[in-house]
Amino acid sequence: MHVSQRLAVALIAFVSYAVASENQLSYAGWTADSTIQDAVRRYPHSQANDSSINVADADAHDDIHHVSAGDGWVRLGLVSRTAAGRDTLPLCSVVFDRIYRSYGGPDIVQHLHEEATPVHRRVWKRGTEHLALRCFSIDGERYAESVELYRFGDGAT
Repeated sequence: MHVSQRLAVALIAFVSYAVASENQLSYAGWTADSTIQDAVRRYPHSQANDSSINVADADAHDDIHHVSAGDGWVRLGLVSRTAAGRDTLPLCSVVFDRIYRSYGGPDIVQHLHEEATPVHRRVWKRGTEHLALRCFSIDGERYAESVELYRFGDGAT
């Protein structure tokens, strides 16, 4: 193979990687391709089973306290429990700002109700991948419950 052919192959590989990276969404280093094995490596003090891990306080960062994963999806739970047994959650605006700095505004905004609780879901889309921030309102304040990363096979969504 001549030098010019090698350069052409290298350029094609680089452009393919750049396009794939541009279309891949992430949150705190997690992507739709992440696995529970990745979580076990990232959170060595935490307890895992086949499809999820409860993140120990010693391992927790970026408000992530639970990780569930499957083929082409990851759900990052942001709910933590205090020693007194109370659930705590980060403000939705804090998590939203982290995502906004990377991807700008969401492509889809949904306002739903689950029982009597208003739920706010914002979705960012890149190619076949989606990143969803799920928040809910209590007493006029919005709290972030989870971040979900998932991939669709055909890009038609």
